[in-house]
Amino acid sequence: MEKYSKPFKSLQEQAELLIKRGLVGDKDEICERLRYVGYYRLSAYWYPFRSLVGGIRQDDLLPGTTITQVWNHYRFDRRLRLLLLDAIERIEVALRSTAAYRYAESQGPFGYEALLPENIREKIRIGDSLKNQYDFVSHFAGKYNGEFLPVWMAVGVMDFGDLLSFLRSIDHDIRTRIAKDFGIPMTLLLSWMDALRLVRNACAHHARVWNKMWGISPKKHKAWGGYAYNENLKKWIRCAGVEFPFQIKKTGYILIICRFLLKMTSGNTKWKERVDALFDEFKELSVNSGMGLPEHWQLSPLWK
Repeated sequence: MEKYSKPFKSLQEQAELLIKRGLVGDKDEICERLRYVGYYRLSAYWYPFRSLVGGIRQDDLLPGTTITQVWNHYRFDRRLRLLLLDAIERIEVALRSTAAYRYAESQGPFGYEALLPENIREKIRIGDSLKNQYDFVSHFAGKYNGEFLPVWMAVGVMDFGDLLSFLRSIDHDIRTRIAKDFGIPMTLLLSWMDALRLVRNACAHHARVWNKMWGISPKKHKAWGGYAYNENLKKWIRCAGVEFPFQIKKTGYILIICRFLLKMTSGNTKWKERVDALFDEFKELSVNSGMGLPEHWQLSPLWK
């Protein structure tokens, strides 16, 4: 295994290296971008501009690649992350609330803890750690006996993954009611939530998302097949035997999932309009391919 031997380079040396490799732009501006974002992080945004030889990315950039182009991809990605976080927060909160309500409606405030693996039970057991993190836990523990919180409080201290474990552990009839509130089967809901959890974690850690190939394949809604864009009619129509137009491992499909779930949980939100505005502002970037989005995707009935 090769030993890492790349030396430290000053901002000026990093900028000079990029200019040598073909990046066009003012050296001071390049240094400024590198100072506050970092060479390694920003390299993900000039990666698509690296030349290809025999299918292998080279260090040299495509002729005419500018620091403005690279920076605009970074700006687009940053704002896309914020929009995704906004959508996923709304969806996650709705899932927590709905899960607690439907469980308590059927089983009462307790009993859920016995369904969870021991490692999750330990994380949600009332103790100093939870009391120090959450005022409402400290207040509850000071007034009531018991090792665990009522389920409508407990969902607030579960992390997203533990919440999904809770959903998988409860009675089938309860899960069916929860899924019905979201307008889809539970298998589809869990598949989508697994994907959203992965995307949320990436967004929270400021990772690149716009052209990300995710390591999971969220399921497709059965009603979503058979659409294609008709150039003559200038609209999407149902067609037998056509492939699903969105790449399910790409971030574009995550936008479609968020759109559907937000219509079910936050019907008055202007999230879609803000996404449309972002794509319109950065339309010169031609990001559709990297995001697994077909042409004219914003006219698709899945986005309306």
